[in-house]
Amino acid sequence: MNTRLKTTEEGWTFVLDEASLGYLHVDFRLGLDITDRLGTVHLMIEIPCRLTIENSATILSPNDPPTIAPILALLSADVTSIIVQKTGHIAVQFANGYQLEVGPNARYEAWQISCTNEFLMVCAPGGTITIFRE
Repeated sequence: MNTRLKTTEEGWTFVLDEASLGYLHVDFRLGLDITDRLGTVHLMIEIPCRLTIENSATILSPNDPPTIAPILALLSADVTSIIVQKTGHIAVQFANGYQLEVGPNARYEAWQISCTNEFLMVCAPGGTITIFRE
């Protein structure tokens, strides 16, 4: 049974229960593990993304590790929402006001997000969202 993913008119939202950013990893992607009482949501970002707070934005590029540094401050931060739009945009909202945003890419998979034993959602080139159910 899918307990995490809820369909909306614009796309999907994730059900979170006292979630926080528990783990970061970087290879050619930026990985975030968001953990709560229900388990772990795994987000892998494969293209440059934007970290914003108020009127300030920073570009994080997974293939340029020094640009990833600003997200380190969010380790253990509370996560209030994860929203995926049908257009291929995804946003992770943090309780402290930060937001991580990733848009689609014309040539590459932009991101993928999964929940163990539930589903894998992939933003394919051009922004098409594909969901694989487990």
